[in-house]
Amino acid sequence: MVGTTSKKQKLSPGVEANVKACQNVLKALKKSHVSAPFAVPVDWKALNLPLYPKMIKHPMDLGTIEKKLLAGRYSAVSDFAADISLVWDNAQTFNS
Repeated sequence: MVGTTSKKQKLSPGVEANVKACQNVLKALKKSHVSAPFAVPVDWKALNLPLYPKMIKHPMDLGTIEKKLLAGRYSAVSDFAADISLVWDNAQTFNS
């Protein structure tokens, strides 16, 4: 499982390396000056975007990805990568 678990449970070296790699990718993305709009969930009500929930069925943001990673909710690196892609796919879908 990709993600950290309780302090009592030791991660295998391979899983630990995957978690670290995912954390590094996420850290690099969050450092980018253009990542701010993707850091938290889209507040479509506050932003007056009534079409957002109709167009975007699976919202995703970098903050949610970080929470999922830290909670050990990714069973594979590919699941983490899919969520990263979903952030950008959603932005392209909504803004096209």
